[in-house]
This record gives sequence, C-alpha cells and structure tokens, in this order.
Amino acid sequence: MLWAELRNRKLGGRKFRRQHAIGRFVVDFYCVEEHLAIEVDGGVHGTRKTADIERQRILEFEGVRLVRLPARLVEDDMFTALKIISNKFESTPSPAERERDDSPKANRGEG
Repeated sequence: MLWAELRNRKLGGRKFRRQHAIGRFVVDFYCVEEHLAIEVDGGVHGTRKTADIERQRILEFEGVRLVRLPARLVEDDMFTALKIISNKFESTPSPAERERDDSPKANRGEG
C-alpha cells in the first residue's frame, strides 16, 4: 500500500526505491537524494527490538536517516504515514519542485 503512494515521485517529487540494499541490510523503501530509509514495522519487529536498534544505529552511522512506521498506521491512516515521511525531508526542494519554480510561467508570476 505504501509503495503505491511513494512510487513515480508521488510524494514531494522524491524518487523512492523499494527493497533497497544498504551495506548488509535491505530497507523497505529508500530515497537516495534524501538519504532517507522507511521501515514498516509489522508484528515480527516486536520480538526484534534489540536487533532493530543495532541495525538503525549502523545505518545512521552510514549517514542514513531512518523513519519507522507501524504497519497498522500505514494500513489505517495513510495520510498520517505520508505526512510523517514528508516531514523528514530536508528543507531543500526536490528536483521536480525546483523545476516548477524555475519555469518561465512561475517566474512571470502566472503560476
């Protein structure tokens, strides 16, 4: 469900990859330009807290910012899940947003 909302630059013009390898880990979703990984935590993560904390520590050491979302939130409230993700974007606009801002129409005040 979340992939349908992230793919094709649907969220803030950012490109996400699904099941992306970072070192020895595979994250659920990853945005290269933001160095942002998204993990959707289902029931199994309740028994893997120590391993998840260590994995997150290693990824963050490598410069990856990590957002963990409970699977129930993604299933029940996609709007909030997407808001949490987009709030983690850096302040710089995405390439698509910059392109819109640089368009002649936008520069003439017609957009």
